[in-house]
Amino acid sequence: GSSVLKYPWTAAEHDFGFPLEISASFYRADDILPFIARLDFENAYALEELMNTHRDTFQEEKPCLMCYERSVAFSAPVNLSQIKWPDHVRKIAGYSQEKLASLFEQGARIDILSFSDFIPKACHQEVELKFTEPAEFPEPGTQQHTGFDHPKSNQDLRNMYINLLQSALGMPLSDATAAVNDMLKQAEEEALREGTADLPENFGDKLLESEALDENIRSLLGKRRAEGARDEDIRWWWNMDEIERRMTIKYDNMLKKAQFQKLVNQPGMDKTEAVKNFRKNYPLFGIPGDSLSADTDGPLPYELMERVNRFFERISKEEPERLQQEIADSPTMNAFLRRELRAGNL
Repeated sequence: GSSVLKYPWTAAEHDFGFPLEISASFYRADDILPFIARLDFENAYALEELMNTHRDTFQEEKPCLMCYERSVAFSAPVNLSQIKWPDHVRKIAGYSQEKLASLFEQGARIDILSFSDFIPKACHQEVELKFTEPAEFPEPGTQQHTGFDHPKSNQDLRNMYINLLQSALGMPLSDATAAVNDMLKQAEEEALREGTADLPENFGDKLLESEALDENIRSLLGKRRAEGARDEDIRWWWNMDEIERRMTIKYDNMLKKAQFQKLVNQPGMDKTEAVKNFRKNYPLFGIPGDSLSADTDGPLPYELMERVNRFFERISKEEPERLQQEIADSPTMNAFLRRELRAGNL
């Protein structure tokens, strides 16, 4: 129905206890503008994080929120405005500004009627955009990739990463296209060289089915499980297409390299201090070694990437002060994450 509900956000859980956000809420200008004016932020995500950190500003005078009984709005994570937690835009092919502008010029419009009676499962949900007039996305750039015979899903993957590099790193279209083409070529060559190009679909399901019977698989997964990986993490990672999995790693590495370089370029920051700062603020992922290390700062398994991102999205909303304090008290981000894993919080 269209009933309006009122509830105390100060006692609510999850997204209902997240009173200040910039996706689909209305606030009185007299309340919100002076509050925002005191915040120092670089992008939309940072603004929302700071708003939530200082939400107690309104705790006494405005402890309640109002909402519709049935959701009338949701956010589709189409654009990426920051690179610290890049996985907020994932999986469904990205729509770059250039693509959407081209469609608009051709007369196409997003078909808002296609979302009639649509009930989202969360505040943010990835959906496929439908257009009022059919139009093909133009190929970004003219440089052609040679290698595997990609199905359309991998062409969508290519377009998604071009969009992400443009949004996250401010790359011109031609540079982003060339970078993604190079990443794809490397991913394909590595898969062929390492003999993983023909892994079956849903390989994660097959690994789990064979774990009890195959000693090698049991050993491989055991190292991941020792670091906290669960069945769902193994399925998420290994059920990906081989090229998509390798592109996920390459994209993550590229973002972190850019962030590290940004630190190095800061006045008075030497490389030693930059490394320390970087490892304190960014999670690192990799392949578990042949022997389990007691080093709590070492890379976490790739299988945990998605879970870690969901954890940060949740805790930055529900416990922003604790998050900041825990990171400040930890030698590295990975040490903090391992402590949360052991405590059952992640």
